[in-house]
Amino acid sequence: MVSLTGSLECGKGLPDMDLSNLKHNQFALGFIEATTGIVLDLDGHYHTGASERYVVFECLEDAEKEATSRVTQHPNIHCIIFDSTGRMVGEVQKGGF
Repeated sequence: MVSLTGSLECGKGLPDMDLSNLKHNQFALGFIEATTGIVLDLDGHYHTGASERYVVFECLEDAEKEATSRVTQHPNIHCIIFDSTGRMVGEVQKGGF
């Protein structure tokens, strides 16, 4: 079961996320390994600082669809969605976190 929730607890998310390139009403989708909390790049590998770590979407619904697809394909991925102000607006994960 894939679950979609609307907000996250304080302290969870992608550390030092620079979303300054997002335009108003865009959304960023980031990835974390669910069992360790390690930030992943777009290919699902551990983020080393040299690679991109989020995908930009023009609408929340598209970000949610992509997150649900990724979690369905890779159940160990926890997806987090941010708005253009850097606020976490959703998450998608397999089962519970």
